[in-house]
Amino acid sequence: MAGDLKYTKDHIWIKPVGKKKVRIGLSEYALEKIGEIDYITLPDIGDDIEKTDNFGEIESSSTVFELISPFTGNVVEVNEETIHYPGIINTDPLGNGWLIEAEMESNLDSVQLMEPDEYEEFVQQNAGEES
Repeated sequence: MAGDLKYTKDHIWIKPVGKKKVRIGLSEYALEKIGEIDYITLPDIGDDIEKTDNFGEIESSSTVFELISPFTGNVVEVNEETIHYPGIINTDPLGNGWLIEAEMESNLDSVQLMEPDEYEEFVQQNAGEES
């Protein structure tokens, strides 16, 4: 896991790229559960996203994974490469497989996020509860 990333309980990573601008992607743990991605739906540039709302979906042959926003904001960039070549999310989830960039309404400090070591512990504690 990259040290500058923060994580949500919904297996989303967030990387600050400005004062209120963040890049969002899917954690490696989520990808282990999802498997090979077949299709992805993401919002458009300019779309508003609301905290705890679905802002997209990732589909594999075995599941549909909803992307849940940890904050309220506005989409400022969409990684078109992931839409056209969703497999890049599987091969490079923490790099070129990012999903969107968004401008947050509030500061990142106001969002409930975990450091990489906290997220790793959260995943280990909850691994037995998921099937």
